[in-house]
Amino acid sequence: MRRLNRAWRWLVRVQHPYLSPIERHRAGVLLLLNGVIALAALLWALLGVVSGAFQPVAAPVITVIASVLVHINIQRGKLARAVSLFVALLLVNTLLVTVFANFDQLTVSGTAIIILMIPIVAAGVLLNRQGILIIALVIVAALALGAISQSANDTPTQFIPSQVVGFDLVSVGVTVAITTGFLLVFSNAANRITQTSLMELRQRQWVAEYAIDIGQEPLAVSVVLARALTLLHGRFGYSFVQIYRYDDDQNLLVRTMSSGLGQSEAADRGGYGLNEMNAISECARTRQPVAVVGGAPGSAHLRPAMRYGLAMPVLHQGRLLAVLDIQRTDDTPLPPTQVETLTLLAGHIGVGMTNAVTAGDMQRHLDEQVAENTRLQKQLAEFHNREQRRVSRAWSSYLQGRGKTAIGYDIQPGQDIVPIAAHNLPEDLRRTLEQGSLHVETRGDEKIIHVPITFRNQTFGAMAFRIPASQELTNRQIEMAQVVAERLAIALENMRLFEQSQAQALRERKAGQITEQLIGTKDVDALLNLAAESFNDVLGAVHTRIYVQPDLLAEPPLSREEATR
Repeated sequence: MRRLNRAWRWLVRVQHPYLSPIERHRAGVLLLLNGVIALAALLWALLGVVSGAFQPVAAPVITVIASVLVHINIQRGKLARAVSLFVALLLVNTLLVTVFANFDQLTVSGTAIIILMIPIVAAGVLLNRQGILIIALVIVAALALGAISQSANDTPTQFIPSQVVGFDLVSVGVTVAITTGFLLVFSNAANRITQTSLMELRQRQWVAEYAIDIGQEPLAVSVVLARALTLLHGRFGYSFVQIYRYDDDQNLLVRTMSSGLGQSEAADRGGYGLNEMNAISECARTRQPVAVVGGAPGSAHLRPAMRYGLAMPVLHQGRLLAVLDIQRTDDTPLPPTQVETLTLLAGHIGVGMTNAVTAGDMQRHLDEQVAENTRLQKQLAEFHNREQRRVSRAWSSYLQGRGKTAIGYDIQPGQDIVPIAAHNLPEDLRRTLEQGSLHVETRGDEKIIHVPITFRNQTFGAMAFRIPASQELTNRQIEMAQVVAERLAIALENMRLFEQSQAQALRERKAGQITEQLIGTKDVDALLNLAAESFNDVLGAVHTRIYVQPDLLAEPPLSREEATR
């Protein structure tokens, strides 16, 4: 049964998917006309066999064979070859019934000329200029042969108009009907298809504009969907449009937004499960467009005034994101090209939704990172402040331990480096310490370069270089001075830490020696005297006094129980 249905569809329907609507229409009409000619030829051959006139059977058989070839070429997508064979078939058959009706005596008549207009009109609506010219030349050549043959015939014939009026009338009527049918079917259809193609081209442009619009800036998912529904309802002219987003967790289609019938909704209002019997659920299950007509199974989701619906899946990399539901008040199915346009639009909607979700996630992560960076910067600033205070306190304690608030060095060529007290700082060095920045000034015949000594953003010193005023000071030399100051700051800090470590080690060693001496003494008086001497030695004291409570040194009294024992 399936084979029979497949064979029947191959006979009466165009199987090749022609992309051009003009070619698709031409193939369908040509398939129908070719079938009519083939049936007529079979009837012609059957009448020839029944009547006993075997000679006319050759022409119908050739016609049937040519019709089969035309049919095969149409179904295989070779439309140009099929058109050429079809026009040639018309040309041969019209010549056989007119000029070459009697091969012994070719004739030309007004009726023959009228009948020969059939292949000319067919060529005009089906072939290009070269094909039309070839058909015209063949007809002119055939008429010339008929005229030559007829001019050589001197045999008198009897012409009775009443006997040929019926044939002439039928021939002219059939010719007019066939040529008018060709013009109506192909010419008017060409104009209609052209208008349809222009509309489809305009719709493709709208889809491209929509894709550019949603790709120019990050948008929310609701904005992407709202612009798509506005395009379908406003420009495409669909009566009602709505979209159902797919919820992976609940395996449910939730109506998110709709537009049409004088209303616009943007809230979740109901939904469908994937197992329900409607076009939307079927579309979600199959991931394919599903069309339905009002009253048919699966049309329960249609609004009361709607007669046609198309459910279009919104996919991204094979993953179902939503289902687009388009409804119309008339039940005329959408052409395949328009369905392809809607498929393209659904693809752009899927990309826009995915980009919107990704952009939202990225923005949320960016906000979190900005907040984290702000927190870390605040902690880093607090750490730097603590480090500055620690370095400042450390150097203040270090200098106070040395008995000075500042130490200065005045280095002269050829002289020893001797530290000097720097209580009264020069004004230029004081300004450098306060500002913490390098500056150069010219004083007399000298240039003085003031460089701060900075460690961990804490300025704890400054130094000044003097060079002749005539000497050019380059950026490289200034950078070298800054590098020297940085290295000096690190060296000073290391030296301070080294001295502190040595002092701490010395204190620990002395404390250990004193502890050993104290532990080794067994007499209380000797222990106290040794402790006083150690304190005088370590602390530099001139007199040490130690008080001890006498009752703590006495042995505790025995209890009554211990005494009785």
